[in-house]
Amino acid sequence: MPSQPLQARLEDPGHNIAMLISKTERHLARQPDDGRGWNVIAPVYLRTGRIAEAQSAYRNALRILGPDVDRLGGLAEALMIDAQGSVTADTLDILRQILRLEPKNPRALFYIAVGMEQAGRTTEALADFEALAKLSPAGAAWLPLVNQHISANGGVPLAASRQKPHMTAAGDSR
Repeated sequence: MPSQPLQARLEDPGHNIAMLISKTERHLARQPDDGRGWNVIAPVYLRTGRIAEAQSAYRNALRILGPDVDRLGGLAEALMIDAQGSVTADTLDILRQILRLEPKNPRALFYIAVGMEQAGRTTEALADFEALAKLSPAGAAWLPLVNQHISANGGVPLAASRQKPHMTAAGDSR
């Protein structure tokens, strides 16, 4: 494939992610109030490890488009990555905003419980993890992890029968 000047590559980036990011950044520099553009670039920044840019993009998208579970969840994830896994006060605020929109959001409930655990508030963490386990559907992928946290906080894990069903050799679930 013949080489092209930078401008031509930016105008038609094909499947080159770096060029697509560059093109989007140029667009947003010209139109900083394009909420859709910020909403598109934020998770790309997050996946490519550009955490500060992801936080900024999520905040811009939230400011322009308003709160929704995906935008708030992405911002919470970026904040936790930036804090090396800690659930900070800012992150807790974002997670609580998610719960106002979707009261039974398992990811928000889980990380709020983790935040309580990290703060040494084991009684609250245990209650939160147990509540999450009870409202989770049988076989939910996150139940084993929730049960680990229940045990770590002095509780009794949810009965194995509520976890993912075991398959027999014939492919039947038990």
